[in-house]
Amino acid sequence: MPKKICLISLGNLYLTPYINLYIDMINQEGYEYDIIYWDRHNTKEGTGARKVYRYNFDMLDESTKSQKLIGYYGFRRYVKSILNKEEYHGLVLLTTSVGMILYDLIIKQFKGRFILDIRDYTLENNKIYYYFEEKLINESSATVISSEGFKNFLPLYNYIIVHNSKEITKSEKCIRSKHSRKVDTIKISFIGFVRFIEQDKKFISKLGNDKRFSILYAGKGANRLKQYCEDNNFTNIELVDQFPSEKTLDFYEQTDLINNVYGNQNPLLDYALSNKLYYAANLKIPILVSDKTYMEEVTKKYKFGFAIDDNSPNLGDLLFNWYQTIDWGVMDSGCETFIEDVDKDNENFRNEIIKVLRSW
Repeated sequence: MPKKICLISLGNLYLTPYINLYIDMINQEGYEYDIIYWDRHNTKEGTGARKVYRYNFDMLDESTKSQKLIGYYGFRRYVKSILNKEEYHGLVLLTTSVGMILYDLIIKQFKGRFILDIRDYTLENNKIYYYFEEKLINESSATVISSEGFKNFLPLYNYIIVHNSKEITKSEKCIRSKHSRKVDTIKISFIGFVRFIEQDKKFISKLGNDKRFSILYAGKGANRLKQYCEDNNFTNIELVDQFPSEKTLDFYEQTDLINNVYGNQNPLLDYALSNKLYYAANLKIPILVSDKTYMEEVTKKYKFGFAIDDNSPNLGDLLFNWYQTIDWGVMDSGCETFIEDVDKDNENFRNEIIKVLRSW
């Protein structure tokens, strides 16, 4: 009988694309796998799993604290009932919160037989939470992180790094080369989930109606900026709400500068590496990031980004002058070196995780 692995997610699978990294390796080894996930948006999702267990409980941004607690408690009971019924050789826990919610069961029944995948800061500033998280990490077969910056708030451990990079073909990598890089009007694009609305308003307020810039926000939540732009009569702002993912590269094709300005002084933002970083490097489009973040460290090291203080009174002048003086040869070389280093990390991730799967 082939080994049987269980992957557990606290959210819908379309919001957990990195699950496919593990599925590919499990399939490669000829093992079977089940998936347990929290269907928060009532969206049945197909996979190649042996069994798919859906915990169906609507969870919205505006849900009350008590509603959320009920949801988490229900998820815990649901998962425990499955793990007590099925016989799995090992588990893949997709996010820290999954492991913490199931802590007692994991330590008791799956000690040394689980992979913990950490994608975000959670509650590491809480000493009690940190204590149990450290024990969980130390009892794992391997703990994976998506940013070297996470080591700033996580316990000491020999973490495996895997990047949120997306495979892009050679032809796709050339899309931006169809257009001149010397432009009088710089197209700045934010492409993805638009959720830090106040931060976006601050950015727009600095560049609104500046003819040197054309600003695009494309992604779910973009229309939340519509009233603000209308109230201020900004005419150089384009808003495109939720769009099919296959259209992503169409937006990047028309982009001169990628907007990755989320703000800082928040551990959720200070240490993460956005998927926009990988689009920037692969497509060789410079990226705009917030200062005092790990994103600033990375883009400065590889020379393909610019860190801003969005409180700067002359942001437009700073951006325009910087863009006009970019050394494109140096930038392109930095992008290539970054992708090479990403590929090395990802290859090491694959090798190490396959070793773990084989050891179960």
